[in-house]
Amino acid sequence: MENKDRTKLLNKLQKLGFINKKTKTNLGISFEEYIKLASNNEIELLDEVLRIKKKKENKVPLSYIEEAFLNYFLLNYH
Repeated sequence: MENKDRTKLLNKLQKLGFINKKTKTNLGISFEEYIKLASNNEIELLDEVLRIKKKKENKVPLSYIEEAFLNYFLLNYH
């Protein structure tokens, strides 16, 4: 995934109120790093985050966003 694509996805997540650029996960990995790992599957990844958000009634603590990313990677990179 190119830098502009990562930035585009990061901006989408910021606009949805999920993250800011300084947010870190409990593992100390930035969301920019998660997005970098997502390769070109950004739409599927965003869909997973949105699914978790909807499930949690639009109140999404950081741990649920992490859950969405981790679920995505477990399903697609095992």
